[in-house]
Amino acid sequence: MAKNIVFCADGTWNGPNSKDDDNDGIPDTTNVWKLFNTLAGHPKQDSVLLASEQEIEEPGPDGQVAKYLHGVGDSRNIAIRLLGGVFGDGLIARIVRGYTYISRNYKPDDAIFLIGFSRGAYTARALGGMIADVGVLNPANYDPDDKEQAYELGIKQWRRHREARLAARQNAGGLAGLFSGLVRRLPLFASDPPQPGETLPVDTIRAIGVWDTVGSLGIPIYLGANGSDIDVFRFADTALNDKVQFGIHAISLDEQRADFTPTFWDKRDGITQALFVGAHSDVGGGYPIAESGLSDIACDWMLRRLADPAVGLRLKPEPWPFKPDFFGASHEPWTNPPFSLLPKGPRTPIPFPQDVGAHISIAHRMGIDPVSGQPVAVSLKYLPTALAQQLGTNTVWIS
Repeated sequence: MAKNIVFCADGTWNGPNSKDDDNDGIPDTTNVWKLFNTLAGHPKQDSVLLASEQEIEEPGPDGQVAKYLHGVGDSRNIAIRLLGGVFGDGLIARIVRGYTYISRNYKPDDAIFLIGFSRGAYTARALGGMIADVGVLNPANYDPDDKEQAYELGIKQWRRHREARLAARQNAGGLAGLFSGLVRRLPLFASDPPQPGETLPVDTIRAIGVWDTVGSLGIPIYLGANGSDIDVFRFADTALNDKVQFGIHAISLDEQRADFTPTFWDKRDGITQALFVGAHSDVGGGYPIAESGLSDIACDWMLRRLADPAVGLRLKPEPWPFKPDFFGASHEPWTNPPFSLLPKGPRTPIPFPQDVGAHISIAHRMGIDPVSGQPVAVSLKYLPTALAQQLGTNTVWIS
């Protein structure tokens, strides 16, 4: 028998205690946290009060273990300390924390699930590529309970993975130079050569499920202080590794911020990508409950896809506490600082790949309700310009 291992990475500044905009005493959580709380299993007691992560476990050889990583940074984490303030330490540390968690729990034939939103979507996709390339840490060669040793090995494997991916890219000269500069700033242990038996290969990753991976790097460019530096972290390519059986991607249709252009996967069997009504967080969540009708649609859709028997994510038997609403409020974050000062769309036309479908909730909403939740003098019909040029007999509607 084999178990499920689930790693959930939230978006920037998102977490179960990060904000409560409507002051109702209920945190404004994202779909990552909601999904984590629907997973079969019970809270792991030694993680309940941790500031930046939680874990659950369902015991048994065919059970399930899961870790949730907050989007709020944790400067006290050992991985951050080991990286010594190198540029991008937060991005590297999140990948390494997911990597060491999966390594600690992995047994051959276990099913790995990687879940994320926004920056967490970048983490999930980058982590999937790393595991597919280098495998997981071999428990025979280190003490899995020694977090510092595990993080050191994880950082070394991240460097090995990124170095190999850059070497395989054509015309990577400039990026290779940037990466060499980054490596020189990493701790010395990160450059140690790999040892025989240090990792175990992973033949398959069951699924990567993400809400709105954005930006040419998979993350909004404003997260980096220097565009050329953060370029080092861009995806090696947009092809989902063949070892990943299922890729599921929910994408914002109405987002207008230039830095939030979606990063699609290339077409292949096993990938489902669908457009949803609303802006970035109308798809990935993070608004008060009364304003989460749209993001609950995308959350419900993701859960149903992942819980399909062919995919196999294990969920609690209780009903999901979501309230999907085709006509729920949509938001315009590009009208508020600091985003109102940054480049924006409208994105007309956006080059959606032909295999990207439109969720049926778009059809329910079109021509009926304003996309904006703000009052308007004249009722506006919802016909998203980003989609209008693509609607026709070839439109793939996804439920």
